[in-house]
Amino acid sequence: VSVINSSAEYQIILVSKGSCSTSTLKDLLADVFGCTSVQAASLISSIPVQIAQNLSEEEASVIAQMFSEYGAEVTILDENQTYVDLSRNASSSIFSSDGSLLAKASAVIGALTIANRVTSYTTIRKPSLFESIFRPLFQPKPPKRYVPVRQPAKPMIHEPKPVYRNTMERQMKPVTGHRGGPNGRMKGGPSKPGRM
Repeated sequence: VSVINSSAEYQIILVSKGSCSTSTLKDLLADVFGCTSVQAASLISSIPVQIAQNLSEEEASVIAQMFSEYGAEVTILDENQTYVDLSRNASSSIFSSDGSLLAKASAVIGALTIANRVTSYTTIRKPSLFESIFRPLFQPKPPKRYVPVRQPAKPMIHEPKPVYRNTMERQMKPVTGHRGGPNGRMKGGPSKPGRM
């Protein structure tokens, strides 16, 4: 275990999904690092894999705690590829009682850039990493992800049916018969009787 250096560049390794579901883990990778669904799926299929780079001590600690509180198992490496224990600096939780991120954690996540996202998927093959997993002091049940409300579908508009106010108006309405004219008569007057 190396000595913590605030100016060092830290990396986060996703060791396993742990108790975190695949769908939740995809959402985390998308929300924190801006990964697409395909990129998130590729990272998950490559576990154990590096998921973040060029992080400060504070950034690495907050991100590692977020993934840990959702049940995933992560570890932190320094620029020398040596495990760094930042869990002793972890707060009780990065979430408030109403399920929202604390101001400090929200600021850290919001300050991440594309430079912190991995551009190539590097699968880690060091057995020692499995023995050095980031473990915060307290792991509360994480809140559900907030999903924006979708716009409701437009209602179907049907043409209104005619409403007759009385029976006399209904009787005055011409009725088209099978011969094409009112009362079933053809246009041009009544038909002449045929010859015998």
